[in-house]
Amino acid sequence: MSVINVLLGIISHINSLLASFWWGEVEGKRKVRWCSWGKVCKPTSEGGLGVRDIKDVQKSLHMKLAFRLLTSNNLWADLFRAKYCRNDHVLAQKERPTNSRFWRSMMAIIPEVMENVKISVRGGNSSFWFDKWLASGPLSVNTEVITNKKLCIQDC
Repeated sequence: MSVINVLLGIISHINSLLASFWWGEVEGKRKVRWCSWGKVCKPTSEGGLGVRDIKDVQKSLHMKLAFRLLTSNNLWADLFRAKYCRNDHVLAQKERPTNSRFWRSMMAIIPEVMENVKISVRGGNSSFWFDKWLASGPLSVNTEVITNKKLCIQDC
């Protein structure tokens, strides 16, 4: 689920299996449904039962992979950045018909990841143009990138 996009029909089928486990039937009679499935899937702090919706689980796994793609230097992230980014930053990528399904799903979720992260500038390896190291957001949103797109803060 973390690497592939599970079809919505399959996700709804899994959710219905979970719901039938909770509600099901006793001796051929359906059990009483005391609350909606949406309420069951809410966190306990919000009055729900804390059962996780499969669609939300898939989204969180994709966001985790996208964050790792942006921040880590492990083999799989280096491989995908070398294949699809070449000389640009991940956030500067344009949609191409040759992109894999996995890469398209990463590019679709990265804007939401970037809305929820703030980069801490420590060693200076943060991207000068694309990382959200200012409160106002990335510089690439408000200014035109003229110089080296791979410029790091320590290079400035």
